[in-house]
Amino acid sequence: MRGARSSVIGSCVVLALAGSAWGQAWYLPIPSLLTGTADRTNASAISRDGATVVGASDSVNSVGAALEDGYVLTITPTGSIASGPTSVGAISPGNFKSDCRGVSGDGSVIAGISREVIPASPTPQNRDRAFRWFGGSIASLGVAGQPAGTFGTSFAYGVSADGNWIVGSTGTNSGGAGRAFRWSQAGGFETFAPLPGTGASFARAASGDGSVVIGDSAGLCFRWTQATGTVAIPAIAGAGDNFGIALGVSFDGSITVGAMTSPTFVDSSLGFPIPQAEAFRFVGGVTRRLGGLPSSGSQASTAAAISDNGLVIVGESRTSGDLITGLTEAFVWTPRWGMVPLASRVVDAAGNPLIPGSVRLSEAMGISGDGTRVVGNAVDGSAIFGYVVQIPRYCVGDHNDDRAITPSDIFDFLNDWFANLARADADGNGVLAAADIFDFLNAWFANC
Repeated sequence: MRGARSSVIGSCVVLALAGSAWGQAWYLPIPSLLTGTADRTNASAISRDGATVVGASDSVNSVGAALEDGYVLTITPTGSIASGPTSVGAISPGNFKSDCRGVSGDGSVIAGISREVIPASPTPQNRDRAFRWFGGSIASLGVAGQPAGTFGTSFAYGVSADGNWIVGSTGTNSGGAGRAFRWSQAGGFETFAPLPGTGASFARAASGDGSVVIGDSAGLCFRWTQATGTVAIPAIAGAGDNFGIALGVSFDGSITVGAMTSPTFVDSSLGFPIPQAEAFRFVGGVTRRLGGLPSSGSQASTAAAISDNGLVIVGESRTSGDLITGLTEAFVWTPRWGMVPLASRVVDAAGNPLIPGSVRLSEAMGISGDGTRVVGNAVDGSAIFGYVVQIPRYCVGDHNDDRAITPSDIFDFLNDWFANLARADADGNGVLAAADIFDFLNAWFANC
């Protein structure tokens, strides 16, 4: 067996890839649409192709009223603004209230939440409604089982990559607890039964074709398909329950990420231990913990989004303080890197940081399909704003992270694999096996 490996290694040609194969890192803060005493903006999602960002701007005007306006922004390959941010408008004209939460793979379909004015006596009523934006026009999805003009609410949180499905939560025709749904223009609402013994449920994200939907039912994480219905995602080994939130799913629907009760993360700042959430990755029927960034206080972490292949995950992790006063930092996780600060990957070719020292990337909310572009929210003093960053491409074949594919990567990988180190988990399923060797070699010969 060792001899066979040696002959393969000996016949390999050195393949040094140009820096462009990994992509040059950059950082782009997102400006606000609005003007007021507390202007800020957030970035909620990015399209699969990495060209379109959506979110919302808000401010407090001169009379203290909060305004919120959903936006769409397109960016260039080099990290500058191509167009926008542009308002998506609101369902009811003159009602400046919308929040973009999800976007299709090509950026053409946006979903979110807006206020719809419902005529009533003596005064009209505002109700939160899920919306679909397409072709420059915004439209209410309404409420499942209710005619237009009724008082029910609905919320949209995500869009499938193909743009055909919007997912979220809707009221019911009986006025009961909200139900997770997926919605299509052709068929309207399809609601899901909650997990047994639970109440309100929320669908947070969908696979590329909308066939897999993930979310939470009364705080318990679930995964839905037509074949299985709503099924609980099992708890992390050693934890008492699966209480948490599922937020992201891979393109093929096989991997789910989110946050769930941790077996070890606790907060004792109130004088007694309170279980904390830990980022998780559910694949192959097993829920695996992702850990957290080093913290000077209590630990907690949340995985928010995942690349197409499931090997790059982003989110936030508490780095100081407690559940009330704690500060968080955006992270990126891969099987080889583990969990590291996202900012540590936003550096130039010489390793110099591209993010100003006063800026803290507080959370990561979305990721492009190839895992190179990330959006989220940042803090600089009292300013809160959205950002887009590009990080180097995660290449399975570049095991030593020197941005070159050479025989050294093979030797380094095999050393780690025989040492049973987690960084040799090439396929990211949490188990070291012969399949990891084949996956690594396939990536190496494919130059990434």
